[in-house]
Amino acid sequence: MDLPYRLHDGSSTDPVLTVDGATGAPGLELSHWPGNRTPVHLRHRLSTGIALRFAMLPEAERRALAEGCTAVVNNHYDTDGLCAAWTVLNPERARSLASRLIAVAAAGDFQRVPDEHAFCVDVLVQAITDPERSPLKSSLRRLESRERHQLASDYVLEHLESWLGSELDERPLAKHADLWGPALERLRADLELLDDPRTLRRELDDIDLVLFELPRGTGVDAMPGRHALFERGGRDRVLVSARQADGRDLLRLIVGTRSFFDLDPAEAPPKRFNLERVAARLRELESATSDSAWQDDGNRHASPELWFGTDEHEDYEEHNLALHPSRLDATTVLAAIDHAAD
Repeated sequence: MDLPYRLHDGSSTDPVLTVDGATGAPGLELSHWPGNRTPVHLRHRLSTGIALRFAMLPEAERRALAEGCTAVVNNHYDTDGLCAAWTVLNPERARSLASRLIAVAAAGDFQRVPDEHAFCVDVLVQAITDPERSPLKSSLRRLESRERHQLASDYVLEHLESWLGSELDERPLAKHADLWGPALERLRADLELLDDPRTLRRELDDIDLVLFELPRGTGVDAMPGRHALFERGGRDRVLVSARQADGRDLLRLIVGTRSFFDLDPAEAPPKRFNLERVAARLRELESATSDSAWQDDGNRHASPELWFGTDEHEDYEEHNLALHPSRLDATTVLAAIDHAAD
């Protein structure tokens, strides 16, 4: 499809082909975000999956659906959105890479590990925006956030096919091993810790939550990241705890994206509990006297979390280094979830 790709800021009212996100712009939407207008016959749990179903249509039908669209757009930078955009722009080539496109998009949006290749490509896509590590760093440092994301998007769309088509030990993907290699090593360590026989697992089917209790003495630096937790948890919510030498616990609760995106009811998890009410209840119980406290993102994010510690934490960050030991335990957190539902 011979259309430009751009990040949409809402300033244009021209019809566009929206992939992922929710722009509200006229035209065709191929998105799994809440409130989307994706044609029913193209719906999929991932925006990349929707784009692939679009790519499978006869060319005449694709042109009819996208008639009048002046650009392919998204309103944010992420892996699923860029895989979807590349698919729409290169439908014939995307068909032969469908399985890898879906795997990479799932690593990005569902924070899972379909395989190490998918995980590493997702990490690489995110690293392209980093003004300290990106191959575009000299240019990125001179730009504001929106311009950085547009430049990074253009770079990813130019190179994504070669990354999808190469293995981790082959160029051009191996050329960027400095960007994804450390994350892969940490992922392997995180998975190993979750698979340790000393790590206890408890399932709560009614709220689609899994609790991992890590070996005693596991420090904040060793707490597993989001991808490992959701991959091994297989649930939409993960609560992880680690008892410290002083008897207090490190605690982190993460809510996954499956309860945010517009999924088929058969695939969708139970409705989210009110994370802010849970945090408020825990603050009452904690009676903290230091600068540490129960922190939460609320339910406004695609994948919010709750933790005890400081607020020095980025949204959607893989590892939360702001954790501090709490005098409460995982059982109390689960009771606060029940309390918030009353």
